Amino acid sequence: MMDIFAIRKLKNVFVTNNCVIIDNGIVLRESCVGEEMYKKYQKPKFLLKYIFPFFIFSSKTHILVTDEWTKNYCHFLWESLSKLILMKKEFSDSVLLLPRSYAKIDFIMKSFEAFGFNKKNIKLIPKKSRFKIKNLAFIPVINIGTSNYYDFLKFNEIKSVILGKYSAQLVKNFGDKIYISRSNSLNVVSRRVSNEEELSLMLEKRGFKTVYMENFSFLEQISIMSHAKYVVAPHGAGITNVMFAKDDCHLIELINDKRGVLCFEEMCARMKISYERFDCRQSGDKSVELSDIEVDVNALEDRVLNIIK
Repeated sequence: MMDIFAIRKLKNVFVTNNCVIIDNGIVLRESCVGEEMYKKYQKPKFLLKYIFPFFIFSSKTHILVTDEWTKNYCHFLWESLSKLILMKKEFSDSVLLLPRSYAKIDFIMKSFEAFGFNKKNIKLIPKKSRFKIKNLAFIPVINIGTSNYYDFLKFNEIKSVILGKYSAQLVKNFGDKIYISRSNSLNVVSRRVSNEEELSLMLEKRGFKTVYMENFSFLEQISIMSHAKYVVAPHGAGITNVMFAKDDCHLIELINDKRGVLCFEEMCARMKISYERFDCRQSGDKSVELSDIEVDVNALEDRVLNIIK
């Protein structure tokens, strides 16, 4: 049985601008983000879109660490960078394949720069295009449902590389008590705190600064979190930044009480960060995954006071 986390090496294959691999006219299931997308890519329409390829004649190994999920902040930092760590150990002189659209994303390019990739060793795949690669290395698409998923992720190594690269630039500081809000962005339509005004007033009284992570660059987000010791936040991508916090950081995650164990609890366990789950009532009639929550502010205040003492 193939180890899904093992590096696979292929010769003379095509890589499309959405990170799908085509080998001898066949779409590789391992490069697709799910069964639905895999089935979609079996249709002739998909292959015809990439009928005229660009040829890469270099014999260097080209590596692929992204997929259609990894424009997402958390998926990229966890999955793509964990793959990159393994790839760099085996292929020190390699070329990174990347969809051209990814080159406009701050957190992606700053992360790759920290690992030594820049215009000289990144090959951008244009929209609706595919490259033919002589030597390709990749690790199949993984996700939270994959067995042993968290054991594969290299949280501490990722933190070490990025903080090591940018330590001198981490000057943005909101103090050691941070509340990450999800209420200030038109793009955030789920998992908000319905009684946030009441919650914010309580937290501000206890010295917490409210932060809207989407208002800051990647390095500013890292900087804010690298100075934080106490973090309160509803479940969401903003908590991903806790992986760059101090070793003695305390995270209180505000969660719909109908949900099970979540990814950030697993992350904290592997990074030796103190984690507390604070269950909240569901607010609204969306799914458990997407519904807003209502926080028992008095109970949370007691919890916060107990931690910061």
